[in-house]
Amino acid sequence: AQIVSLNPSIGPQTGGTRITMLGTNFREEDGLDCVFAAKALNARSGSRHKDSRVRATVFNSTHLACIVPSVPYPRDAGVPHSGIVSVSLSSKDFVGQRNMGNEYAYHQDRNIEFLYHDIVVVTSVSPFRGYFEGGTIVSVIGKHFTDSSTLSCRFGTHGVTQAQFLDSVHLLCSTPPSSSTSSS
Repeated sequence: AQIVSLNPSIGPQTGGTRITMLGTNFREEDGLDCVFAAKALNARSGSRHKDSRVRATVFNSTHLACIVPSVPYPRDAGVPHSGIVSVSLSSKDFVGQRNMGNEYAYHQDRNIEFLYHDIVVVTSVSPFRGYFEGGTIVSVIGKHFTDSSTLSCRFGTHGVTQAQFLDSVHLLCSTPPSSSTSSS
């Protein structure tokens, strides 16, 4: 089994992001786990922390998914809680129902990485009102914004629009049309 790509490749340090992986030779009977290895982060802190493992859901031989765990090292590790971890697959060798304890880590031709980012905080939004038809440009001020193709703004139950990243503290979004049928 080999991962070729994953999407999205960025998510919050609290985990919970569902990532989809494309690759080759994925088999449900192999009992695949997604491994989130903090090796580069551990090198910065001078200590070694256990990698995080989560069970993969295999859809077919080229498509699987995992739910990203929270940051794979304790908050007191002296490492910032944002950063890149490497993602790989592993499985255990089972003979019948007996676990032989032999772990197999699958070779990756290229480094597959996931970026944990700090929790996003929104401190202000302006303007507070817009056109019923949508299209109002909204300035969003906060902290820990990360430039990503998945960056977006949610406007209550009215919809989600693509955000324009200006810098780590400023975004621009265009409002979607209102889904309200009432008039005022």
